[in-house]
Amino acid sequence: EQLDKMKEGSIAAELEEQKMLVEELEGELNDLGTSYGEIEAENSSLKDSLKEGEKMKSKILGERAKLEEKLEIAKKEKLLAEKKCDHITNMLRERENHHQKFQEHIEKQKKAAMDKEAAMSLMSAQLEACRRQTLQATQEAQKKLNAEQDKAVPVDDLKKKLAETEKARQKLDSDKTHLITRLDKYKKRLDSNKTGGADEDLQYMLDETKRKIICTLCDTNEKNCIIVRCMHAFCRICIDKNLKVRNRNCPQCQQAFGKFDVKDFWL
Repeated sequence: EQLDKMKEGSIAAELEEQKMLVEELEGELNDLGTSYGEIEAENSSLKDSLKEGEKMKSKILGERAKLEEKLEIAKKEKLLAEKKCDHITNMLRERENHHQKFQEHIEKQKKAAMDKEAAMSLMSAQLEACRRQTLQATQEAQKKLNAEQDKAVPVDDLKKKLAETEKARQKLDSDKTHLITRLDKYKKRLDSNKTGGADEDLQYMLDETKRKIICTLCDTNEKNCIIVRCMHAFCRICIDKNLKVRNRNCPQCQQAFGKFDVKDFWL
């Protein structure tokens, strides 16, 4: 009986120990469950953050693609603007060269006019000298005639001297007429140059200037718009007419263009 009591006490102690062990294990299990829940919550949060990161990445990639597209468009616009600037610079340089040549031609015309005026002044002086010589010869002939009459020279000698005097006078009159004709000729040429008369070099330069400034379609209006696809210039009226009838090819090179490819400019 005492042995049975000892066994019961031993079993009870062992049961109590097992109970405590079970409680301890349950506590650890609860702790593990709590930790697992926290880990699950943290994992879920990480998944959400990962999803947000993926969305942000997609958004950034989309914005980057848009920026790259805008950058490519900006590069093309820059190249087109540089091409326009080069064309306008060449046009300005060509106009400056043409203006310089025109100014040189005007200076030559002024110098030629001054030379002609000097020549006319010289011819006027020569004409006045001829007039004085004619008057002097006539006076001398009259004096000789009077002297011969006073000396009662023979009539034949007197007639001979009068004929020589008349011949000299006629020659002077002829020279005078020739100088007057030349003077009138130079005056007409000078007046022609002063009033913008016919001059082949000047007319050529004026025609060249007109060709560069006036629209080649109507040959009337100034060029005031340009097709940026081919850089050919015409007047706005002619281009609008072509666009209105759906003729959207450059009249000069047949390059296709739209209404947004036409830009205004002023000479």
